[in-house]
Amino acid sequence: MLKNSIIATVVALVLSACSAETQQKTYSLDGSVDALRDGKAYLYVLLPEYQKLMLLDSADVRHGGFRFSGTVDEPMEAFVRLKGDTAAYCFVLTNNWLTMTIEDGTYSVQGSPSNRALSQLLADRYAFEKRRESLQAAYKKQSADSTLTKVVEDSLMTAYHQAGVDYRRLLLERLTKKVPGYPLMGRVALRMFGGEMLQCEIDSVSLLLKNPR
Repeated sequence: MLKNSIIATVVALVLSACSAETQQKTYSLDGSVDALRDGKAYLYVLLPEYQKLMLLDSADVRHGGFRFSGTVDEPMEAFVRLKGDTAAYCFVLTNNWLTMTIEDGTYSVQGSPSNRALSQLLADRYAFEKRRESLQAAYKKQSADSTLTKVVEDSLMTAYHQAGVDYRRLLLERLTKKVPGYPLMGRVALRMFGGEMLQCEIDSVSLLLKNPR
């Protein structure tokens, strides 16, 4: 009986550690970039009280990799930018060992629950964009080949519309599940994905942020 109790306690501690947003006193962010061998990476954080970005650190990109390290007093919305790149790679900066992978037109960040959730949303977006591109390519090909019948056109247009509906539904489901436990992630996600959501969906997530369950 005592043995079972000890095992249960250990399992609970492990699960608690895995779900903790911050597990260390410092952070390290190891990044890899598939399309850049050498260059410069910049780490910014958002100062919410001023709604302005502050440059926190910079690092050389060598052989497609870079590293940032330091400490933050609390989780912060952060961005990595690469010299010569207009994209901003957003994530939640916490005192954890974080890894960022930038490749094939998207990116992911691992190492904390918030970033795993954001990375899942990014993966969903990437899959949706690929699905949409596939449907567009099929439409253009059949149109160019003069094989685009009314039936086929309607089918492709319906599939294109449904892909967007399914994507927004999945986005809302994931946010509804994660936002109560990780409100900063929710605010970051609204910045990143709000333009792809209906106003009623944005309002639903905003309400969760104001009144977490």
